[in-house]
Amino acid sequence: MNPCWDDEKTFHYARDISIATYLQILYYELLPLLMGRKSLIKDGVISSTPDHRDLYNEQYSPQMSSEFLMSMRWTHNLQETKIKLMEENGKVVGEYPMVNLTLRTGYLALGRHMEQITQGSFRQPGAKADHLIDPDLAELALGPHQRSSDVATSDLAKNRLAGLSSYTSYLEFCRGRPYNTFESLLEVMDNERIEKLRELYECVEDVDLLAGMWAENLVPGGFVPHTFYCLVSEHLVRNVVSDRHWYERAERPLAFSAHQLREVRNATMARLLCDNGDSVRAIQPRAFERIAPGNDLVSCDQIPPVNLVAWKDRSCHGPYMGYRH
Repeated sequence: MNPCWDDEKTFHYARDISIATYLQILYYELLPLLMGRKSLIKDGVISSTPDHRDLYNEQYSPQMSSEFLMSMRWTHNLQETKIKLMEENGKVVGEYPMVNLTLRTGYLALGRHMEQITQGSFRQPGAKADHLIDPDLAELALGPHQRSSDVATSDLAKNRLAGLSSYTSYLEFCRGRPYNTFESLLEVMDNERIEKLRELYECVEDVDLLAGMWAENLVPGGFVPHTFYCLVSEHLVRNVVSDRHWYERAERPLAFSAHQLREVRNATMARLLCDNGDSVRAIQPRAFERIAPGNDLVSCDQIPPVNLVAWKDRSCHGPYMGYRH
């Protein structure tokens, strides 16, 4: 499309578009489902408009907190460990333990497994956010390679090895008041789970961060606990404000024009799977949600693409080519 660009320029623009596509899908499609769109807009994680936004602040350090990494381990609670192998018509033809792929991925190259797993990826539901971890993860996380491997216990050990503060310290950080008794936790979890924590911990200040998050109620409009939302959203905002190359900024090197940014907004997981998924010819438009009325399977031809014509360079074409940006 732009024959006057050299490899270096083409590479940099392609990289910029790829990064923006990934961030658009993560921030505007997946995270609002998990964490609640209204809350993410209110807290500045995402924008309520398709326009540019610029929150850059050089005072913020582009670093990742240990608390963010530990919080993300909570998502094992949502993990379904039996991979459904499906055909294009939605028929289930088999299943395979995901833990068996942890250290050995050769299974993916056998037969039509990659096609069938790809079809299952947008048809199979995730696990319910129900304070329970799949038995495979709690007992056999490395599949046949280790007789016993408990992800939850391992995550809790990482919580302590990282030297994190107590769960109640993070509650105070997130909610602005101290929590000094087990009874005070009724604000964020049910009494039944408080009693479980009381059985395991002598003092409320001893409760580990992950243990507290496992017991917490979920945020309104989302599928994650309150403290998870607090610690993860803080990191997500930090990503935006500390990155002078953030794709939504108008004042940055190789900044997208308004036209280009609108095209990036068309990036979706459905389009990504249509373009790259083995044998994906039909998919629901909101690929992270179940197939249902209002989110029916449609031909990939009906899923809007990111139209790269927005990056067409006039200077590569003669004055009489009739191109208009």
